[in-house]
Amino acid sequence: MASATTAAQILKTQKRNLRKTIAATLSQLSPSALEDQSRAIATRVLALPPFKRCSSISCYLSMPSGEARTAALAESILQLDKTLFVPKIQTTSDTAPAMDFLRVYSSEDLRSLPSGTWGIREPDDLWEGRKRSSVRESPEAQVDVILVPGVAFDRTFSRLGHGMGYYDRFISSYVASGRPKPLLVGLGLREQLLNAGEVPIDDRDWKMDVLITPDETLGSVSVLLLDGCISTYSLTCLPLIYAGTLSSANLGYFKLKQSEPLVARGSSPHIYKVDRFCDHWRGEIFYAAAGPVLSQNPAPGSQLAR
Repeated sequence: MASATTAAQILKTQKRNLRKTIAATLSQLSPSALEDQSRAIATRVLALPPFKRCSSISCYLSMPSGEARTAALAESILQLDKTLFVPKIQTTSDTAPAMDFLRVYSSEDLRSLPSGTWGIREPDDLWEGRKRSSVRESPEAQVDVILVPGVAFDRTFSRLGHGMGYYDRFISSYVASGRPKPLLVGLGLREQLLNAGEVPIDDRDWKMDVLITPDETLGSVSVLLLDGCISTYSLTCLPLIYAGTLSSANLGYFKLKQSEPLVARGSSPHIYKVDRFCDHWRGEIFYAAAGPVLSQNPAPGSQLAR
């Protein structure tokens, strides 16, 4: 019991120290740099295949500083006729504060939202005299994608929040209700993406399915359904292999992480580990390294399974 308590205290200290470090770094970020990074992140979100396919999405409304700005992105979601939910911290006298997602119905509605907790714009419970649709209170309300803020993320898809546990508890409650788990997409500034293992977590912390920064979109092959031509996806959840002979004709399609052969399967003498492909998807040369080769010629747009 004592060791478990000590481990929890160490984790809490590690998280607190990392928050201070990231806050100090972000305090040096100029408003123009923050705006530029936020635009690049929004562009990547709008290009994400699961985003294009979804019908309902939760988008956080950003704090005045310290995270990617999302006002324009939320506006774009509405313009695309998707159902938009935004977070609201609900407080009552007899329960601990909890997060809900309330629906925003129009661009005018979005622009009129007042500031709430920590200066974040939040919807009132009513819209035009009617109760807003609430994800927590309405079992039939579903969210396909949640755009998640964070203090920091790392390349194993771990997330460090602000320490209140709102998102982790909401996601756990949502899944426990029997509804399908939403795709969790973490949005981070360049300074918020750390190396693998640098974000301390425990078993109560939900990992992201996808991470988006101004420079990269990170996700597993089975999450990022590869649609036609897409640019610079880093696939870090699953290793990939290239089965074939390297040549000047195909070398430019990806960057090698490891140039020596990993395995020689069958008659294929050259199988290389890859962590990124660039510029265009070439479906016929990529396979998932976990398990057998899935297909000799997977068509562009097909899903590579885990």
